[in-house]
Amino acid sequence: MRAPNVATIPPGVPFLETLVDALLDGRLVEGFRLGADPLALTDVTLFLPTRRAARAIREVFLARLGPAVLLPRIRTLGDVDEDEAFFDPGAAEALDGLPPAIPPVARQLALARLVRGWSGALVRAAAGLGEEPLLVPASAADAARLAAVLGRLIDQVGSEGPGWDALPRELGPELTRYWQITLAFLEIVTAAWPEHLAARGLVDPGTRRDRLVRAEAGRLERAGSAGPVVAAGSTGSVPATAVLLSAIARLPNGAVVLPGLDAGLDEDGWRAVAEPKEDPAAAGHPQAGLKRLLSTLGVERADVRSLAAPPQALRLRERVVSEALRPAATTGRWAGPGALPASDKAAALEGVALVEAANEREEALAIAVILRRSIAEGERVAALVTPDRKLARRVAVELRRWDIQVDDSGGVPLGTTPAGIFARLVAEAGLGGMPAGTLLALLKHPNARFGLPAAAAHRAARALERAVLRGPRLAPGSGALRHALRIADAVRKLSPEEREEGARVPRAARTLAPEDWAAAHDLADR
Repeated sequence: MRAPNVATIPPGVPFLETLVDALLDGRLVEGFRLGADPLALTDVTLFLPTRRAARAIREVFLARLGPAVLLPRIRTLGDVDEDEAFFDPGAAEALDGLPPAIPPVARQLALARLVRGWSGALVRAAAGLGEEPLLVPASAADAARLAAVLGRLIDQVGSEGPGWDALPRELGPELTRYWQITLAFLEIVTAAWPEHLAARGLVDPGTRRDRLVRAEAGRLERAGSAGPVVAAGSTGSVPATAVLLSAIARLPNGAVVLPGLDAGLDEDGWRAVAEPKEDPAAAGHPQAGLKRLLSTLGVERADVRSLAAPPQALRLRERVVSEALRPAATTGRWAGPGALPASDKAAALEGVALVEAANEREEALAIAVILRRSIAEGERVAALVTPDRKLARRVAVELRRWDIQVDDSGGVPLGTTPAGIFARLVAEAGLGGMPAGTLLALLKHPNARFGLPAAAAHRAARALERAVLRGPRLAPGSGALRHALRIADAVRKLSPEEREEGARVPRAARTLAPEDWAAAHDLADR
């Protein structure tokens, strides 16, 4: 049996650029090197972990080979070609009778209905909690939020875990009654949800994806591939993905490229790396997933070759990070004979600065200043890498004061887009009794026209602000707003021009004041 072809790209070097260079110059796949044949790349299949990586690697190929190039087939690891399975009897048999996946939106809506149908009162009674206000019937918004979380949990348990049967039935005496409530709630996905899918002949997207990935792995093991197959950037945390990676690594023209395997950690430290489920006392090590994948691939760490070498300073920094994350059982080596010299630590951290901020705003401003300085110093590339979406938005806002527009690869939430903000203001004004601050923000929004030209709508909002909204707080509802306008007109608080503009405001009040408020609330719940 052929030994698996497994490589790694260490931290400190650009991953996609290094991957493309290794593929093109023949260091990655045995027997493949880009020569004069312009069609050679079309035989290559690249599996990457995310769609973002798939988009980015196209730009790398174009930068290396020019704009006129035929690219390889680039797929994400969860995106396999079902049509190829029909040419392989084994794969076709594995997919025989596989139902279609339920659409994500349809799943969230169906789960939301199940969540709303779950009775908190009955669960409290069954758990002996009496009238303790621990659970209340979920609103439509809460049900939709819980349904989205349950959907992700369904995919995660189905793909990565041993299944719902692994849930413990009881915990400690002080937690048992609350755990029983949790188990009762999870019956939505352990009992009601499978029945819902079976009745409609559907499966969860994660289940279908895993079946397809395993069928593709079986097809590659049996039939192989006519062209090179490369899977890069995945840690194989999903068992089905690990099976596919194993099949690719053993192909005569296949290769698996791991991201940032720690080759510098000593053997004692590597043996001590464990996942929480293997060693509950351990907190989990960042390399634990890669260690498990290597075990699945049947490869020793020493047999994994590196495709590049970072500069000396970055190599030292990688060593410092590796030592800082050393498993607790081997931290005694920090002071042992093999400890990193102080001079190497200083060289590794050269250029690294620590900024202590008093609050989130100060933190965002400091980051924005650093990014602005990097841009002002010349042709330097600066990036902010953070999982905190709120911090990323704050930094983007701070950069606007210097007319610097940033490209946020994490996207923009719908609620913060102009249309999303407008929709939220309409809902808050209509259902909240039109408070002054919300109403004024709504009327000054560029999308708030109420059938008027933009300039006229803006003048009417200013007239309303000066005449009414800067005075005493109004009672909730549109009636108080119209009454205040009549009073302002009677006491000549409005100029003739403002009287003409302000007269248009009741149109907005009528728009935001439906006759049947109960129907409006019911619509909001839906």
